[in-house]
Amino acid sequence: MLAASGQPPTVCVFKESTLEDLKSMEGHADRVTSLAWSLDGKFLVTGSRDKTARVWEVATGSCLVAFSGHTEVVTAVCWSPDGRLVATGSEDRTMRVWEVATGFCRRVVSGHGAEVTCLGWSPDGRYVATGCADKMVRVWS
Repeated sequence: MLAASGQPPTVCVFKESTLEDLKSMEGHADRVTSLAWSLDGKFLVTGSRDKTARVWEVATGSCLVAFSGHTEVVTAVCWSPDGRLVATGSEDRTMRVWEVATGFCRRVVSGHGAEVTCLGWSPDGRYVATGCADKMVRVWS
């Protein structure tokens, strides 16, 4: 499957071989800027210009949880290897770690010199690396 978004802020899931539209998910108030599949392919996490991130159940198109706390555009999203956490990066120069089951923000990491443009978990889930517009990569435990 392939997921994409545009304007209006709808996330669409397509059958990769035919581009048949399988599911559409609506809920963000502004354009979607990033998305990532869960490792099992059952869920998507999306980040948006509306300053939120959302977790979607692909089979039903339902929004399971919305993460609110960033003060600027959410620019990057990433699942932890075990699927229990999501990391988000933002133009507000922070990275946040969220519990998927509860929506609780477990950690806020400041100290970036510019917007967080990308992020990724280490395979063992112990670290998150962030890339920023200040041309720096930082690794957080």
